[in-house]
Amino acid sequence: MCLCVFGADTLFPTLVLFNAHSLPNEDQALGGATINAIGQVGRAIGLAIATAIQVAAQKSQERSTSSAVTGAGSLGNHAFRTGLRAADWFSVASGALALVTVAVAFRGAGVIGKAKK
Repeated sequence: MCLCVFGADTLFPTLVLFNAHSLPNEDQALGGATINAIGQVGRAIGLAIATAIQVAAQKSQERSTSSAVTGAGSLGNHAFRTGLRAADWFSVASGALALVTVAVAFRGAGVIGKAKK
C-alpha cells in the first residue's frame, strides 16, 4: 500500500514542476490543466479497473453473481476479502509502475527550478 501512495504522490508534483520548468509562462496554465485533467481521467479509469478486478476475484470465490456485486456479508465474507486483496495488489502494481515511470522519465532532468544560464 505504501508504494501505491508513494508512486502517485511522486508523479503529480514532478509533472507539475517539469511543466513549470519546460513551458513558457503564457502556456503554463494550459499545461497544468492538461496534467490535472489527465490525472482525473486516470483515477476514474483506475477505479473502474480495480472494481472490475475486485468483482472478478470475488465472483470466482462465490457461487452467486449478485452477491459478488453487492458484497453480501461484507467484511466477514472470505470472497469479499479476496476481492479486496486483488484490488489492493492492482493498486500496488499501479503505484510501482508510476514510480518507475517517474524514475526513468526524469533521470536526466537535473535540478528542477534551478535558474537557467
